[in-house]
Amino acid sequence: NCSGLTSVTIPEGVTSIGSAFYGCTGLTSIIIPNSVTSISGAFQGCTGLSSIIIPNSVMEIGWSTFKGCTGLTSVIIPNSVNSIGDHAFEGCMGLKDIYCYADNVPRTSQNAFDGSNINNATLRVKANCIDAYKVVEPWNKFWKIVALNQCAKPTIQYANGKLHFSCETEDVSFESTITDTDIKSYTSN
Repeated sequence: NCSGLTSVTIPEGVTSIGSAFYGCTGLTSIIIPNSVTSISGAFQGCTGLSSIIIPNSVMEIGWSTFKGCTGLTSVIIPNSVNSIGDHAFEGCMGLKDIYCYADNVPRTSQNAFDGSNINNATLRVKANCIDAYKVVEPWNKFWKIVALNQCAKPTIQYANGKLHFSCETEDVSFESTITDTDIKSYTSN
């Protein structure tokens, strides 16, 4: 219930997140490391969250993890997730897009999306998985189930002492803190 907390970077090495940030209504930014394999109840009631990227290490999104996150509009679920628990996204009225990269439909509680906006939201999955999601509840309750867009090939350039990243895929962002002092060697053709 730390309403003044706005951002959290969970340190590398943490493997599980419980109800640590329950009711942190001012929380708008979360960075979860690749060491985390399980999240349960962690961000319940964090109404300031608008999007979340779950790292590729997470296998389980447990009970009530994002319950009541009314500002949540976008969620990225990696291929590693095989289970989504009771009430995990319950009451997420702002949901518009879920990007689910799982090759196999995650085991999901029937009430995982209760009271959420999935009847007006788009579920984006791999093209070869669309039919599988269309026959499994609650996934088949999404308004639209469509294929994920393929990402364009990114480019990397070095100029004026900085690396510059670019990509034609819409809404792609790159995070980097590489500077001249980080470069040990440089080769070019």
